[in-house]
Amino acid sequence: MPAYQFQRQADVLDKYDMLITTEQEILLKYQGFFLIPPIIGREDIKLLYRYLSQRFDDMTSEVRKRKRENFVKEIRVSKNTFPDWNMDTIIGRSHDGQMSYHTFDQDKVYICRIASDQESAVFIYKLDETVLFLRKRMKKMVYVSYCPGNQDAFVFFDMVSDVLNEMI
Repeated sequence: MPAYQFQRQADVLDKYDMLITTEQEILLKYQGFFLIPPIIGREDIKLLYRYLSQRFDDMTSEVRKRKRENFVKEIRVSKNTFPDWNMDTIIGRSHDGQMSYHTFDQDKVYICRIASDQESAVFIYKLDETVLFLRKRMKKMVYVSYCPGNQDAFVFFDMVSDVLNEMI
């Protein structure tokens, strides 16, 4: 961005996540700009690519972190909390809508319910004692509720994938 244009539109600092300039004057006054020469060579392009890749990775990890904070809730469950001690009482959800499940490792189960009558969320239940599910003793449950109208499915289930990968 040339200095004369930046002086007229100083509000661009808030509009963009990454800013590139050929003006040293702008770089010295404002952090967040990346300086490139007026005539770009092959090495400059490689350096710019590395910079943009790093910024993109940083932004992506920040977005993932915020999504996780908004959607993932960890809950410790004991027999005192649920005296009946079965899957329905622990999850506490009705079974209408589309429901699927998958067991993994020796003692973990992933349950996903897709229905429009709920908020999208991920609940990680850590059980003090095992609970029987499909003739297996489960110690952890990941219950995912997804409302198709609320979030982008790809972004939401990418975050769910991260949660499941951390558990393996």
